[in-house]
Amino acid sequence: MGEGTSRRRMRWLMGTMVAMTVVSVAGLGASLVIKSPQQVAAETAPPRKSVLTAQVIRQTLASTVVMRGTVGPVRSIDVQPRAPVGSMAVVTRVPVRQGHAVRQGSVVVEVSGRPVILLRGDLPAYRDLHVGDKGPDVAQLIRALRVLGYVDGDAEDTYSSGTATALKQLYGHLKYEPPTVDSTGPTNSGSSATEGEVAGAAETGPNDAAASEKTAPQVYLPAAEVVFVPSSSAVAISVPVRRGSIVKGPVLTLAWGGLQVRATLPDEDKGLVSVGQRVELSSGQDGMRRVAIVSAIGRYSAGASRDSTSGDATQGLPGSSGTVTPNDSDASDGEAGYPLVIKGRKPIPAVWNGADLQVSITTAATSAPVLAVPIAAVYSSADSSTRVVKWVGGRKIPVEVRTGVSANGWVQVTPIGSIALLKGDQVVVGQ
Repeated sequence: MGEGTSRRRMRWLMGTMVAMTVVSVAGLGASLVIKSPQQVAAETAPPRKSVLTAQVIRQTLASTVVMRGTVGPVRSIDVQPRAPVGSMAVVTRVPVRQGHAVRQGSVVVEVSGRPVILLRGDLPAYRDLHVGDKGPDVAQLIRALRVLGYVDGDAEDTYSSGTATALKQLYGHLKYEPPTVDSTGPTNSGSSATEGEVAGAAETGPNDAAASEKTAPQVYLPAAEVVFVPSSSAVAISVPVRRGSIVKGPVLTLAWGGLQVRATLPDEDKGLVSVGQRVELSSGQDGMRRVAIVSAIGRYSAGASRDSTSGDATQGLPGSSGTVTPNDSDASDGEAGYPLVIKGRKPIPAVWNGADLQVSITTAATSAPVLAVPIAAVYSSADSSTRVVKWVGGRKIPVEVRTGVSANGWVQVTPIGSIALLKGDQVVVGQ
């Protein structure tokens, strides 16, 4: 009897313990799920407002307009000579190199044994010139020969025997046989002269030429053997051929007036740039830098490109040696904006011809380090004053300021009230 009672008590105790354990676990689970109103309010409340600040700095500010520009000559001419009749157009001598200056009276290239001579003048060579010819192109030739020291006292616009003599002397000094013509046409195909022929050509005087005028072939000037530029010299900015090349296009490009840079100023920056402003040119290829100035600002262009040889360009004519290309300030490069012409304070190197450069124009700058804050820190108050808010120990303190140069997201500020603003102070930029 006693043993059975003990067993029942043991079962009862164990059942009670199990029940208490279940109730405890259930209570714990309920406490994890059920939240008090205070806890719910705390968890669903918006986060505290945070204040975004930035540090006041002291540095030099510079506002810069950056664009791309292309280097090209102020004026240029592509030289593409013809071969003499019955010959192939083959380059037989290239006496100039890229970047070299060529003076008037010099040979710039030789094609099929015949020279192309640089002379000074505005008109392109558009016809062969013979004894008896008249016109402004003849007057131009006579002026060029006089500048070189070849005497010609005849009429200013008439190709005379004296003009022929002067040409004969020029060809002789260049060691070429002068081109001649008689009643049946040209009498030589234009090969280089022998030593004796050169000496004879150089020593022939006006009296000798006059005496033999009726019996000897007359010296004439083929349009293919001369190129005129309105300058005493020119620079070879492109020489794409070498000896033995077949002439299929320009054999060299001559430029005068130096090189310049053409760029397009965006419409929104027009008021920031003016003629005479300093420009920095930099090349990403060779790392070179040059200081330049804005030379001209053209009329606004909507972006339509213009052929560089249209308008007042002087086109090469059949039989002539070149095509002149002017570069003016109103020619668009295809971008919408204001065309800029930029010229170097020192000559732009010839190796930059055709290069794409970075053009940087400083539109405003401080002469010394100044206090500056992010532009986002500056605001206008109700009384139209300009202010920033200084953040000190969790407090906002408005500071009246005067603004100056702005650059790269920063603006110069000068405190004008009784509250100081110093380097290292924190100003509010958002919250």
